[in-house]
Amino acid sequence: MSSPERVRYKRLPGRRRGILRGSSVWLGPDHLLLVRSWRFREEYKRYHMGDIQSIAVAAAPRFHLSTRSIGIATLWLIVFAIVVAQGGLWAEIAMWTIAATLVVTWIYVSAKCSCVCRVYTAVSGDDLPSVYRNWTARKFMQRVEPQIVAAQGPIDEDWAEAVEARRIGPPEEAPDLRMPGAMDAASGVGQAAGRSVPLAELFVAINIVDAVFSYAAPSKPSGVLTGMGYFIVAVELGLAIALLIRQARGRPWPGMRNLAIALIVVTGVVWYAQQILLGIMTAAAVAGGAQPGRSFNGAFHDFDIGAHLVIGVVGLAMVIGRRQGPRAIITE
Repeated sequence: MSSPERVRYKRLPGRRRGILRGSSVWLGPDHLLLVRSWRFREEYKRYHMGDIQSIAVAAAPRFHLSTRSIGIATLWLIVFAIVVAQGGLWAEIAMWTIAATLVVTWIYVSAKCSCVCRVYTAVSGDDLPSVYRNWTARKFMQRVEPQIVAAQGPIDEDWAEAVEARRIGPPEEAPDLRMPGAMDAASGVGQAAGRSVPLAELFVAINIVDAVFSYAAPSKPSGVLTGMGYFIVAVELGLAIALLIRQARGRPWPGMRNLAIALIVVTGVVWYAQQILLGIMTAAAVAGGAQPGRSFNGAFHDFDIGAHLVIGVVGLAMVIGRRQGPRAIITE
């Protein structure tokens, strides 16, 4: 008995790799295969070419922190630590200029050159997370459109009228308001959606406040200012945990979730790195070793200010972009 023939897939343009989640779309002989991964498990869903009714791409802000972005930030942090150890002021200024350029570029691309992509069939309408940049969407459509045309035939000249007369995607099931508790459930969903934005706005605002407070505080703050600083950090961490809990309860906002994770990571790295380097410098001083050109505490203080400012600015852009929503349909 011969073994069944293996299906050969080709990965389509676009690949999303986040801290915990990833996604990609693969082209099979007669279908598309959507792959969603959660590090230790994967989910697969097929869309046969003959069943696809439409692929819609809408321009919308997409603030995604990929593993590539995290790798670049980690490399910058390593180089920055080396520059601070050498005590070069102009080199440090150059490093901050590079960081500002990278952040501004990422914000511009995420806000102005991004999109959402959805594939519709008669029974489903699903997002394709791997297609979230405009240039990726164009390449994706160039690869997929000929396959759909080959399976369904060429599009009629009066396709616009046909689309207007035909409903695309699965039928929406409206709740039966006559059922007990239906009104309460519907209003609860609206209230939950309304509460999600103020929490995110508060998280963004407290990060900006932390950056301004840390920058304006004197090098040797009083006990009151020190207590205020610890209070701000506690509020930040509490809001970050609240955002993660909201995400786990089915109110997704991947970009804000990534910022919450980034805040927790930055806070932990700065705290523990300061303690480790303080021990190293104390041991070097006792042994009579050479001291670095600048205190590491000052360098970590500057890095902490920059990190909170970046998180606040990026989060503000996310909130503004979420309020604006999709801008226009690019292709269909």
